[in-house]
Amino acid sequence: MIHKTYTIRFILHRRKDTPRQHLQMRVTPRGGKPVSFATGLSLTEAEWDPLLGRAKGRTEEAAEANTLMAQWSQVVANIFSHYDSLHIVPTAEQLRRAFAQATELAEGATSQYVMQPAASVTLLAAFTQYVLDRKGDWSAGTLSAMQSFRHLLGEFRPDVTLVNVDEAYIEAFHRWLVDNRGQQGVTVYNNLTRLKSFLKWGRRKKIYKGTADNDYRPKVKGAGGLTRQIVYLTRDELRRFEEYEFKGKQFQTAKDVFLFCCYTGLRTSDVLRLRRADCHADHITVTTQKTNHTLTIPLNDKAKSLLEKYAGCSANRRQKTLGILSPALPATDRKAMNRSIHEMMRMAGIDEPLRHTYYIGQERHDEEVPKYELITTHTARHTFIVTAISLGIPPMVIMEWTGHKDYNAMRPYIAIAGKTSAQAMSLFNTL
Repeated sequence: MIHKTYTIRFILHRRKDTPRQHLQMRVTPRGGKPVSFATGLSLTEAEWDPLLGRAKGRTEEAAEANTLMAQWSQVVANIFSHYDSLHIVPTAEQLRRAFAQATELAEGATSQYVMQPAASVTLLAAFTQYVLDRKGDWSAGTLSAMQSFRHLLGEFRPDVTLVNVDEAYIEAFHRWLVDNRGQQGVTVYNNLTRLKSFLKWGRRKKIYKGTADNDYRPKVKGAGGLTRQIVYLTRDELRRFEEYEFKGKQFQTAKDVFLFCCYTGLRTSDVLRLRRADCHADHITVTTQKTNHTLTIPLNDKAKSLLEKYAGCSANRRQKTLGILSPALPATDRKAMNRSIHEMMRMAGIDEPLRHTYYIGQERHDEEVPKYELITTHTARHTFIVTAISLGIPPMVIMEWTGHKDYNAMRPYIAIAGKTSAQAMSLFNTL
């Protein structure tokens, strides 16, 4: 049987120690090597027609062999039809896994070869339920990102059913993100992580029986820690930003919230939900939106002065929606704040040229951009960590304030602070 992307043959695997030979199926993907599947059946040479590739005679063994070969051939045809629709030629490992899942076979078993029933629920419908189920645990930024991600899934293949979301689907989606959407490595990695998290949720809810989230392990250039660039404000830049007088209430509010994050290490999503009841004389207590960890963070004088400045502030529309009626600070949403921060950093002259390295697929891109273009609300958290380490505060203490659980997450900051300390020590050379 010939197919445009594979060939399939049934052969007898010859052995000298017995007159009965093992029946095998050999599938050769286009441009690949043959992949053999043992049927568990055996025939004599007299019962086998090598030209037709089928058993001959009217014996029970011959009928069983021909029935199995017809069913397995259909299974393989279905598998390659699915991969063809995604414009992918499966690897040997993918082919074996797809065949085992499609036939519900355990390794080496041969008694069953029934295709799994098709499910009618679509990926988009299941993902909508996932968002509704989890939205209470997510910040506004995460929820917005998930809604944008759902649009991507709909744009890629809107009608795909959940049962057909396998390793090949994720691989095709990965390639589409790079080739059609031109996404950078970090963005691709984040989108694949979102898809895998959704599939894990689906398995817990018993609406997804696949294992694609575990099977597909892509190597995405530009998503690892080695290429990750931590953008932060130096002490001089932080002082310059703090002393700059910005006109307009919107700028002033964004400035104060950014500075509060620089002095506490909080994310802006947590500042948005910070209540006056969470603020005490010398510390604040906050349950983070991202990790749901309860943190106790000591207050320094700069953070205290900002809380005092807004002691009687009223809740804005966003905070009222979240049920925050007595906020500690009048924080705004992340997108609006990022727009203000970019403009304020430009006005304050924080424009040191930085090299921005990113990958699209396997291709590396290097650009030189002014620093203010790379500064976001999260830069404040980076600034807090780097500044704290450079001041000599032990990393384990900082982790208690920021909620980091993995010491490896602190290593990039320690490396930066080490360089800062070396530069500071060089000042003694001028004496």
